[in-house]
Amino acid sequence: MADVSATNRRLLEISICAILKEHGFASASKLALETLTEMLQSYLCELGHSCKLSCEISARVKPTLSDVKVALIDMGADLDSLPSYGKRSNRIHLNNPLKSRVAPTPKSLAAGTRQPRPAHIPAHLPPLPDPHSYIKTPAFRQSSKEYQAVREKYASQRKDIEEGLSKFLAKTAELSSGICEGLDAPSFPLLVNESPVLPYLPAVGDLDEVELPEQDSALRESQSSGTFAENTFNQRRINHPTLVKNQVKYFTYTFHRFQGRLSPLAREALAEVMATFILVSFGVGSVAQKVLSRGAFGTFFSINFGWGIGVTLGCYWAGGISGAHMNPAVTLAFAFVRRLEWIKVPVYCIAQLFGAFLASAVVYGIYYDALNAFDGGVRQILGVNGTAGIWATYPQDFLSTGNGFADQLFGTALLVSCILAILDRNNNSPDQGVAPVMIGLVVFVIGATFGFNCGYAINPARDLGPRIFTAMAGWGGDVFTVANHWAWVPIIACLLGGVLGAVVYIVTIELHHTLSENSDDRYYEPIQNSDTAREDQL
Repeated sequence: MADVSATNRRLLEISICAILKEHGFASASKLALETLTEMLQSYLCELGHSCKLSCEISARVKPTLSDVKVALIDMGADLDSLPSYGKRSNRIHLNNPLKSRVAPTPKSLAAGTRQPRPAHIPAHLPPLPDPHSYIKTPAFRQSSKEYQAVREKYASQRKDIEEGLSKFLAKTAELSSGICEGLDAPSFPLLVNESPVLPYLPAVGDLDEVELPEQDSALRESQSSGTFAENTFNQRRINHPTLVKNQVKYFTYTFHRFQGRLSPLAREALAEVMATFILVSFGVGSVAQKVLSRGAFGTFFSINFGWGIGVTLGCYWAGGISGAHMNPAVTLAFAFVRRLEWIKVPVYCIAQLFGAFLASAVVYGIYYDALNAFDGGVRQILGVNGTAGIWATYPQDFLSTGNGFADQLFGTALLVSCILAILDRNNNSPDQGVAPVMIGLVVFVIGATFGFNCGYAINPARDLGPRIFTAMAGWGGDVFTVANHWAWVPIIACLLGGVLGAVVYIVTIELHHTLSENSDDRYYEPIQNSDTAREDQL
């Protein structure tokens, strides 16, 4: 990099010497030459910076001649005098510098960096060997994740396409200035090649953005009264197909610039938020419709159907991204049997809790007027006009804490064990697109058979998130203490039940599969990335 910088500065010094010789100077001191070179370098750097800013505003990757002209006008240059200055009689022509070809360094000889001495090695022992004495071959290169490779390849292809499109438009767009008069066409192909509007230009830009030939004369007449700077700005704003961006296209381009910027873990967390939002929205909405209408527009069957369909749609929403757990019990069980990395467990649980809380707030806003008409604006937890059960689960009056704990433990164990059975590729598993429907039916059946005692929460996020919302929305902190402090039961019992169900299925079914000798199935290998999770999880 230092050699390139020195070469460029040497070329600037040669140009300064040629200009001084044109003006009649026979010699110049070293200090004067350095000063003039520094001034010219600063001027060119500022010009390049202005061109880059103008290019970025126009949503392009490389500046064109119009950007250079606008930058020169902003810096106070007189463009009208440039054609005559380029045709001066005493002009000195400089030969193109010879390009030196640098031999590339073989990748197989790339060296590493010296590692610091570990803390467990005593100081009296010799230092670690120099890594330059070893050959780092591609066989020992650290493998990159498939997602990162695809993202880098897409970014590289997009940049190449934008650069090629900018060069193509620079060659084919029409120029209306005398700045290029007298230039040599082979030396300046991007500046001198002036062509009329070609028939294939509409394929590059929008039809309404390309200026037709018969409109050029009227445009020039309307601009003749303005200054050169205004005419230049209008020329690059109207005639250039890529510079004319309407508001909708600009925001669309900006949206695509942010596409794929999230990390894999952030993508999975966002998918869990939205999947849990879908689940709780349909589930809590079905309960609200039944309770607030006092059974006129809903039954216990419709509630079970709403929760089951909500699970199915949540799986379709995020099954290919995060597995669509939507349930901390499922997340903990999968991590316990090494189907999920432990570092993802708190992220998934927080995302699921936030999605359930957000869905509770939305359902509360949708049914706000109906809620006030039902209880007269006085929020009650239990009783005839109790509405806290719309969001969180509460036990029946006859149910003891121990019996309710067993109810939630068994229901969640059934849920997780059935999910593992549906996803078991060595068992009688359905197709990948049918699996969400089967899991939704599992939730429906659990609600239809074990929903009477305490509302079959079987999901800590589905119960805790809405419960926190009701405590903040007017029902008060009694939602955590009512029914003999029932709030802890759907959390602890469901988490333990999920682990129990996973262990029971693995011990009774999965460990006894007969695998072929060349089988690649590894049931207890932790999932390394989200792409592998698409096959092992929903």
